[in-house]
Amino acid sequence: MRFSDADGYARGESVVCFMLKTISQTLADGDHIYAIVRETGAHGTGTPAGDRLEAQAIWDASVPS
Repeated sequence: MRFSDADGYARGESVVCFMLKTISQTLADGDHIYAIVRETGAHGTGTPAGDRLEAQAIWDASVPS
């Protein structure tokens, strides 16, 4: 069967985790920089404007206090 012959779908779940650190800490540790994250975004509610609580939770988790 070829991919183009498929006529259904398969349900699935996954989790992705990125461990990030600042550029200055990466350089100080001598680590290799694979990419630089300049912006982030998230939308998983299906609403046109997105979910402010979801965005705030991501902001809270990603910005050091």
